[in-house]
Parts: sequence; C-alpha cells; structure tokens
Amino acid sequence: MTLSQLRYAVEMEKAGSITAAARNLYMGQPNLSKSIRELEEELGVTLFLRTPQGVVPTADGIKFLSAAREILRRADALASAWRSHGPEGAALLVAAPPWARLGPAVSRLAARYSPDAPLDIRVRECGWPESISLVASEQAHLGILRYTPGDASAVERLASQQNLAARMIREYPLLPVLSLRHPLAGEESITPDRLRSCTCLVCEAVFAGAIPDLGEPARQIRMACPEDLWELLHSLPGSYLWAPPLSQEELKRQELTQPFCLQAPRLLECAVWRASPGLSPTARQFVEEVCLDPPA
Repeated sequence: MTLSQLRYAVEMEKAGSITAAARNLYMGQPNLSKSIRELEEELGVTLFLRTPQGVVPTADGIKFLSAAREILRRADALASAWRSHGPEGAALLVAAPPWARLGPAVSRLAARYSPDAPLDIRVRECGWPESISLVASEQAHLGILRYTPGDASAVERLASQQNLAARMIREYPLLPVLSLRHPLAGEESITPDRLRSCTCLVCEAVFAGAIPDLGEPARQIRMACPEDLWELLHSLPGSYLWAPPLSQEELKRQELTQPFCLQAPRLLECAVWRASPGLSPTARQFVEEVCLDPPA
C-alpha cells in the first residue's frame, strides 16, 4: 500500500467515476483501475462498487476512505513542515526529442521558485523509445514523446507495458519553410507535388525516430545540425524544409515564409510518467507549462 494508492482511492470517491478520476490524476484509466484492484486485493475487501453510472464506495470502502484521508492529511502536513525548514526547490529530469524548444516552459517553471531555492532541471535529448525506457527505469521523471500517427499504437502499447501514464500535448502538421527568395514564396498554399523538384533539407535528429513520410523528393540534403539547415535555406536557391507551424514573429525575424500545405505530414507529442507514484508537483507544473506553448 502506498500514499499514491490512497490518493487514487480518495480521488475516485470524489470524482465518482474511474474515467473522471484518471483525467484528474493525469494518468491512464487502465493504470488507475489496476492500482485500485491491487489495493483491494492487498486489503482483502472491495472498496468500490462499479455501476453504469460510475463508482460508489462500499461500507468497507467508506471506512477505509475516512482513514485514508486522515493519513494523507498528516502526510501533507509533515511534508509542509519539513519544507518550511529551508527554501523550497525543484529537481526535474526530462527526456525530450531534439529541437523541442522547451526553453520558455523551463523559464516559466524556474520563475515559480525563489532565487535562493535549490533548482536542478535537466533535459536529455532522445527519441520516443529511449524516453519511455528512461522514464520506466526511473532515470527521468518525465518524457516528452514526438511520434508519427503511424507509431501511435506502438507508443501506447509500450507505455502501457511499462506502467506509464500519458497525456496528449498536441498534434500538428509539418509545413514547408521557404526563404522569401524561393520561387514558391508568394504562394499561400501548395501541395507536396509542387515541392518534388525542389531541394528538401532534412535533419533526422529533429525527428528523433519520428520521421514522417516526406515523399520522395528528387533532391535532398540531410544534415546533423538543425542550425545548418536554416543557413542553407538562404544560401541554396529553391531549398525548403519541413517544420511545425512557426510564429509570424519568428518567420519575419529569419526572413522566411511558411505556406499552408495540403496533405501535410503530421506529428504528435505527449508526456509520459510513471503511473505510480505519479507526477510530482514540479513535473505537473512543467507539463502544464509545456501545454501552453505552440509546437516546436
């Protein structure tokens, strides 16, 4: 029995359904059901009756939940008293894809803490399979996964096998980025076919194992460093690259344009963490901050 299981049970009573409780706890419904079932097996009693309308505590469940709330109250009071002896800080290890542009979210998270509070935030770049492995093996508190719709089933299956909870962050199209001197720069929308005779610039590290179907361009250049691609956009006539939607401010600053593209490839991003013990307050805050930002 863990404090996390007590919190899960109390939240289930409060929410009145497994689905609502899982959403409030930022975890998958199967993982929540499994945790409550294991708790009931350990106690040897049934805590909740499952009905079409939701869940209702049994007589044993009512007694248990009353005791659980008292234990959680004392545990929270103890943690609060302990933190009062020194400045509250944060430690967070994140596994994320390259070029995730997490800087704004990290900045807002760090700003929540006083200048004298200890702070240790680290981001390790890797693809989604390694991110899942790092989170499952407790080498990272949180993973930010970037993957294609075709990999969605594999991502969900592997995360479930590793007992990870997940939250979808965003889904977005990849759109072509062109120099203002590109022959197609004046077009508001284009199709992939019109780009096939142009030079496609690709940085595989940016996709980190989530390379979408970009078609078969007649000309392509693959580079290891994303910054080299931005330089090539200006120096190589007729070149382009695929990128998430960029802000008008960034496009203007770099003298680029990004027309709408029909049949554009898409990518998804989600956050994963260990279902038990769940998200720490710092990790929960960081996920909320990441969800505020547009795609990379």
